[in-house]
Amino acid sequence: MTFNTSTANGEPYEFEGRDYTARTPTGDFNVWYTYSSGWQDGELGEMYRPMYYSGNYAIHGSAFIPPYPASHGCSRLSSAAMDMFWNEGIMSMGTRVLVV
Repeated sequence: MTFNTSTANGEPYEFEGRDYTARTPTGDFNVWYTYSSGWQDGELGEMYRPMYYSGNYAIHGSAFIPPYPASHGCSRLSSAAMDMFWNEGIMSMGTRVLVV
């Protein structure tokens, strides 16, 4: 399967008085935490049914999936795609997430 996604835009941002650069970490991870109840208020914005794979980085649904990098670091998918992931069991706790 192939999905439209949007990842980190590489731009600087500030959070709790500290400066950061938006990056999506690369590596071999596993889903370590999930939130299935719908929209969750994240530290940097709302996320739909997120599946966390590296610290606070997650694959999550969003209402805005542009065809270019636009996030702080998470991997955005459409809300419909996240519903499919949950409903079809495509991802769950422990699922491998390979970010290249």
